[in-house]
Amino acid sequence: MAEVKGRDLTRISRDCVEAFNVADWDRMKGLVVEEGKYFEPATNRVVEGLPDMLETWKGWKTAFPDLVGEVTNVFAVEDFSVVEILWRGTHEGTLVTPFGEFTATHKPYTSRAAMVLEFKGDRINTNRHYFDLLSILSQLGIELPVGATPAGF
Repeated sequence: MAEVKGRDLTRISRDCVEAFNVADWDRMKGLVVEEGKYFEPATNRVVEGLPDMLETWKGWKTAFPDLVGEVTNVFAVEDFSVVEILWRGTHEGTLVTPFGEFTATHKPYTSRAAMVLEFKGDRINTNRHYFDLLSILSQLGIELPVGATPAGF
């Protein structure tokens, strides 16, 4: 397998966010290994395998059809990249969270996030996506009951 340079990893990292932005799931299939893993610490969600990863990302697009990420920074070293993202979207569909499902509020949100991507060659093997779910829910006007605990995902 040919060595992949840091510049290539930053391009692939940007491509991943851009493919999500336009819901180009076929393009995403070419960027992620079939046995890939996706972690969302904010939701306690752990997803294994590309088909389930795609379903998770489609779920975000269902809740926020206009959701787009602006890549503000990318760093790459060896087989890793860190991507800083500014997410913007409007809540127009059902949002599934570990705290329950929430119908559309029709409100926008903006949130900063980071993804730590681990590569296998020139494809993403593991994606750890860190974001502030409580800030997002707050911007949408969704209040969690006192003492709410997340259900298993």
